[in-house]
Amino acid sequence: MQRCAQFYRRKLAGIDSKTIAQAREGRSVDAKTQAALSFARALVADKGHVSDSEVDSLKKAGYTDAAIAEIIAHTGFNIFTNYFNNALKVALDFPQAELVEAAIV
Repeated sequence: MQRCAQFYRRKLAGIDSKTIAQAREGRSVDAKTQAALSFARALVADKGHVSDSEVDSLKKAGYTDAAIAEIIAHTGFNIFTNYFNNALKVALDFPQAELVEAAIV
């Protein structure tokens, strides 16, 4: 099953396993991607109450206002999707990934 999950992640996302593992921990070797991951983590941890300096960090990393809005929208959509699926006990139709301790907010 683990091999199957790795295969689908690589093929569907076009991203190598190491990059996926780092992203699941909220890490990236790419500074711009790291800025987005850190912001999304702060967004969840602070229930949307991010500071001006956190937004400014994204802008300094090269994100536009529209891209920042998209990061916020995707983060919110993922929360909504998780709540919906949990409430209705929706069966997953893709390989389940183990929870990564470092990613817990």
